[in-house]
Amino acid sequence: MRFDGFAGNTRVKQQLNALEGAGRMPHAFLLEGESGCGKRTLARLIAGWALCAGEGEHPCGDCPNCRKAASGGHPDLFIASGESGSRSLHVDAIRSIRADAYILPNEAPRKVYLLFEADGMTEQAQNALLKVLEEPPEQALFVLTCRSASSLLSTIRSRTQIFRLEPLGEDEAAALLLQRRPETGEERARALAHTYGGNLGRMLASLEDTAAGAALERAAEIARALTDSREWALLESTGKLLKDKTQLGPVLGMLELILRDALIRSSGGATCLSGREAEAVRLSEAFAREKLFRLLSAAQEQRKYIDQNVNRNLLVTCLCAQLRAAAWE
Repeated sequence: MRFDGFAGNTRVKQQLNALEGAGRMPHAFLLEGESGCGKRTLARLIAGWALCAGEGEHPCGDCPNCRKAASGGHPDLFIASGESGSRSLHVDAIRSIRADAYILPNEAPRKVYLLFEADGMTEQAQNALLKVLEEPPEQALFVLTCRSASSLLSTIRSRTQIFRLEPLGEDEAAALLLQRRPETGEERARALAHTYGGNLGRMLASLEDTAAGAALERAAEIARALTDSREWALLESTGKLLKDKTQLGPVLGMLELILRDALIRSSGGATCLSGREAEAVRLSEAFAREKLFRLLSAAQEQRKYIDQNVNRNLLVTCLCAQLRAAAWE
């Protein structure tokens, strides 16, 4: 199986190749992982593999089936998505897919159904899908994507083969970003790789998204509050994260970069990955290296919990408390 355009996740690639080589590819895949880690890219590659009529490794990318699939116009490729909101993929759409799955393919060896953001299915829709997954027609292949498999019914999980996708390593993510967007520059690419934890999709999106700039400004405000003698300044700056909790991850990533830059400054270095030199200098002058390490550890500690379904209000409260303790105790 070819994986053109799908970076990282070597273990998943090895598993898929082993299954293909043994003739044991499942009838239903469930790809889980955070947004931006390549679930849709891999889902489309699996679809291409199933539809391809070329020679050698699939998808070949050149046969009529591959070209039609790439353009979204293949008559045996069906796509549905629950991305418009929680429980937005309703039972009627799944019933239509279920009925169609028992009809023979038009051109390809099989029909492929891509269900993006499958955690957007209602429980009724999941039960409708379960009926076809329990006794799947030979010519049908299902590929579901979701953030976490635990959000789906256990009966759905038990009838799919689950593959967990992970972000890239930061070095690999920065290098790939430079390949695709060389105008980004090495330092900014490295900064984005750290901020988004190697998530290439989010890195690319941030280049077009003003929210990334807003996250950096919020992180800089928190950095300035750490050196403010008024105790309420830190509470005020972190409290703003409660209004837009989606910013918490990017803001913490940016704050880590500023604190790293401050540590480098305190050691006589001049590198500034965050682009916020003034805040880094101010922190390096206000705190000894030991306190800067403690502040950095506090930010890293809270960032670990972001994708673990921890209450965001509690996270922000803990962040404020730990930063304050690291700075002033």
